[in-house]
Amino acid sequence: MKNNIYLLVLLLFVTVFPAGAQDGITVFTLKADAVKLLKQEAYKNSDAVLIKAFEELALEQDTSALSVVESLNSKLKTVNYELADFYKVPEGYSEGAEDYLKNLIDAAVTADIGILKTRLDNFGITGADISRTGSLTITVEIKSPADVKQIKQLITTTGRLSFHLVKDADISKSLQESIDSVLEKSNPENGTKQFTGLINYGLASGLNRLPVNINSIADAEKILNSGGSLKIFQGITYAWSEKTFETMTDKFRILYFLNSESVLTESEISDAVYSTDKQSGNFYTHITLNESGAAVWEKFTEANTGKDCAIVFDGNVFSTPRIMTKITGGKIMLSGLQSLEEARILAVLIKAGALRIPLSIISEQPK
Repeated sequence: MKNNIYLLVLLLFVTVFPAGAQDGITVFTLKADAVKLLKQEAYKNSDAVLIKAFEELALEQDTSALSVVESLNSKLKTVNYELADFYKVPEGYSEGAEDYLKNLIDAAVTADIGILKTRLDNFGITGADISRTGSLTITVEIKSPADVKQIKQLITTTGRLSFHLVKDADISKSLQESIDSVLEKSNPENGTKQFTGLINYGLASGLNRLPVNINSIADAEKILNSGGSLKIFQGITYAWSEKTFETMTDKFRILYFLNSESVLTESEISDAVYSTDKQSGNFYTHITLNESGAAVWEKFTEANTGKDCAIVFDGNVFSTPRIMTKITGGKIMLSGLQSLEEARILAVLIKAGALRIPLSIISEQPK
């Protein structure tokens, strides 16, 4: 009888904990977002025709680079457009825009595998098995992840870092008034101040730092991405603060207008490390630029002393330090981090470089 009970318990253990699960091997399946990559690559990505096609495309469940590109091409053709109207195929490429974009997506997924490996290696996670399991899917097998949240950050954060001059108060004010004027002409039934009415100027520390209630951000985004507003943004873009701030009753994010072109490119960053100030307890990520990046940064900071520079990470404003003087030596310090682990992960992401195509987790399970 005892032997039968032992065999029953053993059978239940094997059923509940299949081989490998007790070893702590977790398998993450990632899917590449081909639609986002195609949005980034389009040189006329603010065109209403293309925006509508992308909205329709996002609702589909395409499983390969080819099917995504073919679907986009088909949608454009129904309104008498072609891929070549929105994408620049390199000179000498004879296979056409459809083939070029398919190969672009394929190359981006392949590049992401290398970037993920570098990130995990630099974070001290060795032995990870990373492989491509489909046109748009990657699997990552990791043994005994100590902190699953950290792993998810490392394998899904795009990690795109950029540096932009913040538009000053006068230019920001002019943009706000221009947007209101366009909206009043196109939608007079909605009255005046359709855009500026969303901004809480009473909480603003300046006319180029615009607090918007988080419940109104969707409305602001709709206005900022409308055709009328986009025509105003020549060489200008906008971004939201990464973090919110709170009053007694509400939460807000800050809206910034920025120069659209980044001062530095990823290729000009040579290293990134993290540290703690033992006296203050603050955490930092330190960026080192290569020779060309150091020269660009020195020239930029000299020309814009007294102005604000937005450090943008994955589309959100990480911080907006004031440029106090010309900066030589090619060093940039990122502050305001909440923990040493946050500083460490940020350094790893920056050093390895941004993912070429965004990735998201579609499944997570023990092996």
